[in-house]
Amino acid sequence: MSRLLLLVTPPKEGNFHNDNHVHLARAFEAMDWAVVVQPHTYVLDHEVTDFDLVWPVGFGPREGYDARVTALSDVPISKIVTSAVKQRDLHSKSAWLAHAPETHLSKSTEALQEVAKDQIAKDQGRWVLKPNAGSFGRAVQLITDPKQIALPNSEEWLLQRYVEEIVDGEYRTIIAGSEVIGTYKRIPQDGFKANLSQSAQALEAELPDGDQAIVTSTHQTLMTENIGFAAIDTCAGFVMEVNVANPGGISTLEKLYGGDPAVQIAKAVLAILKERT
Repeated sequence: MSRLLLLVTPPKEGNFHNDNHVHLARAFEAMDWAVVVQPHTYVLDHEVTDFDLVWPVGFGPREGYDARVTALSDVPISKIVTSAVKQRDLHSKSAWLAHAPETHLSKSTEALQEVAKDQIAKDQGRWVLKPNAGSFGRAVQLITDPKQIALPNSEEWLLQRYVEEIVDGEYRTIIAGSEVIGTYKRIPQDGFKANLSQSAQALEAELPDGDQAIVTSTHQTLMTENIGFAAIDTCAGFVMEVNVANPGGISTLEKLYGGDPAVQIAKAVLAILKERT
C-alpha cells in the first residue's frame, strides 16, 4: 500500500487556517493510500524518504525552518508535491513582481514614504502597503498619505499601486500539477483585502480573458519550478499573489460548485509526480 505523509502545524489555539489536510487525507484514503499526519518537525527526527509521497501543508513554525528545508531537500522530487527550496523562494510576493502592478520594495520607512509622496502628488493615486512574506491579508494597508507608512519591523515591505478593479473582485485559481482545478471570485468588503479570512465574499466565476493569459503563463512557471499545488490570484490582468505554501480554496470550491476537488487535486499531483520520474 502506498503511503502519504502530510506535514501540518497543529494550531496553538482555535482551528487550522484551512482544512486542506482533511480534504487531502480523505481523497488519498479513497484511493487506498495509507495517510500519516505529523507535525512539520517530524522530518527532523525521522526518515521520510521511505514514504511514497511527502506533502508539507504550509511552512510550519519559524523555529527550525531552515533545517526542515534541508531535510526535505533529500526527498526525491518525484516523491514531494512541491520542492521545499522552491516553496521557500517563490512564496514571497516579490518573486512575482514581473506580472504585478507597479511595486516598490524596501525595508526602509523613509524610502517608501518618498515613493508614496512623489506618486500620490503626481497622480493622486492610492497605494497598498503589504509585507513581502505575509499571508491572510495581515498588516495590509491602503495608503492615501505617506505619513501612514511606518514599517513595524526590518523585513521587506511592498508599496504597490492600488488596482481600482479590485473593488469588483479578485480571481483565485487553484492549480494542481498540470491541471486547473477551479476559479472563483473574492469580493473584498473593504475595497482592497480580498482574503476570505478578512471577510471577503466568495462567488462562482469564470476567469476573464484578460486574466487567462497571465494565469496560463504563471501556471507553466510553477510546473517548471516543481510546484505541485498552488493558488494564483489575479485582477485586471495582474498577478496579485501566488500562494505556493497552503492556499485556501478546496472547501470554497466544494461549497460553490459541489463535489470534493481534493480528489481531482490528488490525481493531478500523482500524474505530475509520475512525469517527474
